[in-house]
Amino acid sequence: MKCDEIYQYMQAYLDRELTPDAEKKLEVHLRLCPVCKKRLFSLQKTVTHIESLGEVVVSEDFLERLLERLPEDVVSAGEKEALLRERRAAQRTVVAPQVLTADPQAPIDVRGTTVRLPHGAVVNGDLTVIGGMFLLGGTVRGNLRILRGELIRLPGGKVTGKVTHITSPLGLWVEKALVTVRSVWRQMKDI
Repeated sequence: MKCDEIYQYMQAYLDRELTPDAEKKLEVHLRLCPVCKKRLFSLQKTVTHIESLGEVVVSEDFLERLLERLPEDVVSAGEKEALLRERRAAQRTVVAPQVLTADPQAPIDVRGTTVRLPHGAVVNGDLTVIGGMFLLGGTVRGNLRILRGELIRLPGGKVTGKVTHITSPLGLWVEKALVTVRSVWRQMKDI
């Protein structure tokens, strides 16, 4: 594989989303190419740093102040207004619990404002719980995101990936921004 092909797979490699065959090809290339090895190391450092930040608490007017400072060529006036409207709507909205997963067999129980993964149950892949209280008694074989909700780990409850807990509308916006950045990062071919 060529360097620009390898570069497209680096983020998926770090997220452990590659097939075994693609992972092997990438690892062989990295042993032979110091430039790609350096790129991957830089990407790993960036991801590690972002993940180490944990939950960041900011003032209520942070988004407004941030948007005021961003030039129009980065975020248009219309986009700024849309972000502010979305933030205000998110602050007013009481969210009933929602569950997002690609596992159609996930034995998840939703009752009232409580979401429950019973002891011994398994979700294969990432799981996102929005709002409410999530009682984790089983296993999530992937990443777990709790958005504007509460996580309670019961005995036997475990997650094989990382756990992200976002409590504020701004945190939701930042999470969306990180997803966008990762997507753009995957498409970049040059440092």
